Amino acid sequence: MGLDMVLDTLQRSWTRLNLDPKRFSGRKFTIGVLIFLGFILYLGPVILNSARQTHRNIFNPLDRCLRDRTDPFNPDISTNDAIYSFEDHNDYVSFIGNGYLGFETKYNSNLYVRINRTLSFSVPYKPVLKVVLPERSFERASVLHLKDGIANTVECFSHGRGSIDVVYQLYAHRTMPSVFIQTIQVTNPTTEEASVNVENGGESDSKSWQLDEEVSLTSDGETMNYRTLFGVFDLNNQKKKLIIAIASPKLPKKVSVKPHSSLTLHVVTGVFYGIFRSSSSSSNQKEEFVKQALTAVANVVSEDVAAIRSSHISAWHQIWSTGFSVSYSKAEGALNGQQINATMYYTLSQVRAPLHEAFIKESQRTALHTQLEYTEGCFSGHHTLQAPKLWTKLKTLDDVQYLTNLWLLTLEKRGCDKLVKSGADGVVLAMVLSFGGLKFSDQHLEFNTHPSDFHRDHYFRRISYGNSTHVNITVSVLPDNRAAIYVALDRSDGHYYACDAGCLDPPVELKNEPVQFPVKLTDPLTSVLYITSDKVHMEELKHAIHVREINEAPAHEQHVIALHKHGNQWGWIPTLFWATVFLFIILFHLFLFRIIYQEYCGGQNQDRIRSRKFSDF
Repeated sequence: MGLDMVLDTLQRSWTRLNLDPKRFSGRKFTIGVLIFLGFILYLGPVILNSARQTHRNIFNPLDRCLRDRTDPFNPDISTNDAIYSFEDHNDYVSFIGNGYLGFETKYNSNLYVRINRTLSFSVPYKPVLKVVLPERSFERASVLHLKDGIANTVECFSHGRGSIDVVYQLYAHRTMPSVFIQTIQVTNPTTEEASVNVENGGESDSKSWQLDEEVSLTSDGETMNYRTLFGVFDLNNQKKKLIIAIASPKLPKKVSVKPHSSLTLHVVTGVFYGIFRSSSSSSNQKEEFVKQALTAVANVVSEDVAAIRSSHISAWHQIWSTGFSVSYSKAEGALNGQQINATMYYTLSQVRAPLHEAFIKESQRTALHTQLEYTEGCFSGHHTLQAPKLWTKLKTLDDVQYLTNLWLLTLEKRGCDKLVKSGADGVVLAMVLSFGGLKFSDQHLEFNTHPSDFHRDHYFRRISYGNSTHVNITVSVLPDNRAAIYVALDRSDGHYYACDAGCLDPPVELKNEPVQFPVKLTDPLTSVLYITSDKVHMEELKHAIHVREINEAPAHEQHVIALHKHGNQWGWIPTLFWATVFLFIILFHLFLFRIIYQEYCGGQNQDRIRSRKFSDF
């Protein structure tokens, strides 16, 4: 039999090594080999991966260069505040936008401006610069920082015995929406001078543009020439046209970087556009539009570079102050933090943030605050975490435009239209409300998620209840697999109260410290939590909630919790372990079959079967 041949071969090999077969039988050796193979099966991939990474870091200067430049982003990547991509292998498109303009950050991509809900109209202008070392191999990695609203790209070029790195930072400014900024730093740590080419995409269809005269602007004592473009484009299937002016700096086509030094290019581009009827004249608009584009650039270059970047990041952080997180799930196809944060980022990138814009009038700002306070009816319907159409892939710009338009449409039609119109601050609040089916209704906020959906931890951060009060809501799965709700005030302008499903218990006053509420299931189904600033309203609310039965929600099935925590229904033990167990069971039965065969079917070879002792195994 096949197993006999294997054992005989192992026995002969053992004999050639001049080892005592009485001490080391073939079966012992086979068992030892199986144990060794099991060890390799479990730890081999880890060892090989570690060795591969070490080899790459030691012997490939380009890999080492990329790692050195992207490692500072690791803490943000681990918390899903940033997304890492290597070369062109990415699950999320690198896109920046501020609701007024936006573009994909790869070279040769077009500029997009806002038409209807999203940045959906492609202008034949390529905004991204590119720095190239001719005839040099290179590697690229990118980090899209969602929280900062900045796209970072690192390119490492081979140069002599070392490497030269080019670091790009691109962002569409949040507080000054008419500009986008590119900061490019070329670092040459080698002993040889490097000559690099600067490629500027610019207008892709020269016949569609009118080139105006150059204008000089001074920044930090340096004067730079700016070229201005003016164009008119018909909108698709609409009796309207887009009139646009762009002001961009005139850059050298080639620059040199001395050894052990670096070179920084700070490029500011201004855009101003408007939509008019096709019958209106565009000749009268040219001078004004070009002036507005140049003014937008002048407002930026007159300020400190670090201060401009800081104001952009600060605006994004304030928008993100309202947010949502969910415990990580290992279940196949589960929705996790990276997908949620990326979807929110792309949607917010399609919407302006007028509350944070620099040149808005105070009367307009006051009106926007009033509009943000009007949350009545938002969000109506089932929570959006279980709406598959709202969580599709985001690998291309077409994916982003389709999904963000669908999100804004959903929010508008589900009672959040006033929040959407107020800008990015309203959109982020509406999205967070939709994740939990949270709804502002008749002087209170109610939590409309079914108890059976609380099989993962949820955290709703800084839900705005008016401009002066923020509420934090946490759903935690306890050790007994039951869910509990914790509510705390982040800040408040008065007293706030809450009650659980049915409001049969007296209202509980909320504090800065979390207050626990049980998750109850009612028949018919009602909200699991109510929050209000009017205690009398809450005391009366229990008489308006009519239920036949109310009980504490049942504990979740253990296999459901295990599926999310471990990726399988058997708990912490990995699938590989069970596969190994099944393999050993099969081998055992083959070995048992061999023994039975030899005992009963051995025939004339019976005398060749030696007796077995316990010590043989």
